[in-house]
Order: sequence, then structure tokens, then C-alpha cells
Amino acid sequence: MGFKVKVRFQSIDRLAQSLGSMPDAIARAARAMGQETLQLIDEGFAKGQSPDGAPWAAKKRPDGRRVLHGASGRLRGGNRLIPLRRGFIVRNQTPYASFHMTGTGRHVARPFYPSRGRVPSTWRPRWVRIIKRELLRGMFR
Repeated sequence: MGFKVKVRFQSIDRLAQSLGSMPDAIARAARAMGQETLQLIDEGFAKGQSPDGAPWAAKKRPDGRRVLHGASGRLRGGNRLIPLRRGFIVRNQTPYASFHMTGTGRHVARPFYPSRGRVPSTWRPRWVRIIKRELLRGMFR
């Protein structure tokens, strides 16, 4: 018995061409992950919980509205996606968003973004699905 190696140069050429499109696939994945992140943040607002799944603290003085659902809806609607070539940034445009994220001496923190450098375990599968999809698409274009 021997050992046989079969090389198809056409396949190698196709692979090399597809790897050339990987930067585009990475950029598409970053944009898609950014859009998914906006959706995940919005789901957190709808559920009244932080990205790690912890429920937000109740209001000190209930007024009939849900937590972080003000009359204007500016906080929930203020999230904006800034796509980058190899990533993305999500920012909230309201001047008071940071007070809700970190809390103050008078108000308890009710974070709607993940802690710095930590991907919530509930977010990870959705991001991984996007990365796999876009990288596979990039390889077979």
C-alpha cells in the first residue's frame, strides 16, 4: 500500500481567489454583526434587562411606564451604528445614556451595552452564526 496525494491546481486557484475576497467578507460580517447588535440592544430594552440577562432595577417611583422607556423614547431610539472596515461601533446619541449605563450617586445602573471587552454569552451564538455565514460566503464567491 502506498500513500497518494492528489493536487488539483484549479481548486488551489479558486481558493486563492476566494481568500482575496476575505477582506470584503470581514467587512460584511462586521456590518451584519453591528446590525445584529442593534437588534440585541433593542431586545434588551423590550425585555427590561442588561445584555448579560440581569433584569434592570425597578423604578423608585413607578409612573406607569416601563424602566428606561421615557415619554420620548429617545434613549431606546438613540443607538447608532458606525461601521468600520474590520469592526463597528454602537453609540447612543442621547447625552444622558452614560448615566443609565454606569449609574450615579442617585440612580442605579441599568446597562444596555455589554461591559467593556466582554461579549455576553447570549450574544455570542448570534455573532458566530454571522461570522461563519459571511466567511463561507467570502470563500465561495
